[in-house]
Amino acid sequence: MWNKRKNFVLLITAAVFFVQCATTSRGLKEPGKKYSYLVIGSVTVDLFHCYGITATVRYGIEVAIVGKVLVKGVPQFQRYWVTTDDRGYFALANVPPGKYALKGFRVPVLGNIQITVINELKNARSKFKVQRSPYIPAKVNYFKYPKAKQRIVNLRHNYFLIDSDNLVYHREFFRIQKFRTVTGEILDEPSVIDYFIQRNPHSGWLKFLEKNR
Repeated sequence: MWNKRKNFVLLITAAVFFVQCATTSRGLKEPGKKYSYLVIGSVTVDLFHCYGITATVRYGIEVAIVGKVLVKGVPQFQRYWVTTDDRGYFALANVPPGKYALKGFRVPVLGNIQITVINELKNARSKFKVQRSPYIPAKVNYFKYPKAKQRIVNLRHNYFLIDSDNLVYHREFFRIQKFRTVTGEILDEPSVIDYFIQRNPHSGWLKFLEKNR
């Protein structure tokens, strides 16, 4: 019988498989096909008295990105998984041209236990929420950033706070300046574009990233 704590989405992770285009932010794959895209962003999660834990999580968050792309002229939804680095950044290289959105994520809490957060993205008013199932569907009706610029889709910095009542608070930043987390840590992060430029000065993506400054 589920107790209150288990009702707060106690999820045990099975094996997680990542698509070939998933990369860590510090090792961007070189540009592939002429019109392929690079999707970048970051996720930081504050846990406030979740499972009795107050913590800031940036590393190892499994992020679900959903794209609406054309496959042989037919619109299709595709879901990609990518894991954040130690500062919360993620990148998907060489995905097909299309529209992309942050659909949800799975954040580690205790060992293999995870919390799953999802946004149905039905419209501009849709909110992120905790759900019991670890499954995140590959469908989006609303794209906040529908167009790429010079082959780059920038999903920006995404900050989430999950409280003891299962409520999810989401804020988005172009850059993070002197932001205090629930643990008292002060975050200062450049724009997502500048981060990847700094980390990948010799990448074939550099000229496209610089045009997004």
